[in-house]
Amino acid sequence: MKWLTQKQIKQAARTEKTAIECSRLHWHQMATCTLEELNSKLRQLGYYTRLIRENYCALCQKYADEKGDCVKCPLGNNNCNETNWHNAAYALRQFYRLPTQTSLAKFQTQAKIMEAIIAGLQKETK
Repeated sequence: MKWLTQKQIKQAARTEKTAIECSRLHWHQMATCTLEELNSKLRQLGYYTRLIRENYCALCQKYADEKGDCVKCPLGNNNCNETNWHNAAYALRQFYRLPTQTSLAKFQTQAKIMEAIIAGLQKETK
């Protein structure tokens, strides 16, 4: 898989519309990658949350303040610390600890939910 680069994500974070598009694509990549691709990327990053926080989320890059709190994010202020993102983060942590097809499937179910939520934002901004 050719993952989005930090440079691409940073460029996308310039506007709300492109940040939403990029964030949806990022979650789509995670929802469709193979076990080997996800495991390799996580090991390269060194810690699982780096893949789903500021470094790889255009919405986080656009809206996070100095403390890392998302202000005025179209997902809602600190929505990422609530149920949907939290469920994805927990499932990704489980995969990071024990990369199996089962843990991958659980994470990808949550990633698809995040992708769908963000796709809904895309429709609202068109």
